Amino acid sequence: MIVRGVTNVSTYWWTDVPNFGDALVPLLISKFTDLTPINGPAATAQVVTLGSVIETLPPSWPGIVAGAGKIRGDKPSSLPNATILSVRGPLTAAALGAPNAALGDPGLLANELVTVEERDFEVGIVPHWSDTRLAYDYRFESLPGRVVISPLQDPLTVVGMIGRCKKIVTSSLHGAVVADAFGIPRRTEIAARFLYDEYEGGTFKFEDYNASVGLPFVIGELQTANSQTVNDRQDEVHDMFTALNGML
Repeated sequence: MIVRGVTNVSTYWWTDVPNFGDALVPLLISKFTDLTPINGPAATAQVVTLGSVIETLPPSWPGIVAGAGKIRGDKPSSLPNATILSVRGPLTAAALGAPNAALGDPGLLANELVTVEERDFEVGIVPHWSDTRLAYDYRFESLPGRVVISPLQDPLTVVGMIGRCKKIVTSSLHGAVVADAFGIPRRTEIAARFLYDEYEGGTFKFEDYNASVGLPFVIGELQTANSQTVNDRQDEVHDMFTALNGML
């Protein structure tokens, strides 16, 4: 039997706000490796895995990229001393000059962190942590069986609630990722101010992830990722964690 949590590994994940997507990092590493992730500064981290964190790394960074992505697509990133084990999607891979990197957002394994008994919510509304609009959008406010799922809650609570939904409407990338992990149709809704926000990076991260599961990125349209493609990405993420475990 594998005993998890043997070796401490310095890992960077964003903690400024208790956002469920970022908070999945230590849960996933602890679940799928023998490593104990210890949060630390990006510049001295040994590993970055989930989230749009590539731009936080200094050019000389010597660590391991294990599923992370870029926030912006208008500038390439050079990490010549890093090991690019895998990245979120093909746009990040191209920007890093690593076209042969394995693909897959680690959040695609979030469904393995919880047990969902039934789909008893008709529609789940999953806003981005900074989106104060979506929960009160008149188009979805009166839908029967609707539930608003705050991304500021405990990450396992959020994942479990997403898994109980028949459809998801989200402005959070990881709302879409976790929906795909469960095979749930999802609709992306992004307020106009986010599309041109320099900090948020516009739609790049959505385009990057969607490309990894073979979907065009569209706003306001219900989409269902192909189950076989999602399974392929999940297998690559499993393989990534196995490789990461053997490297540290």
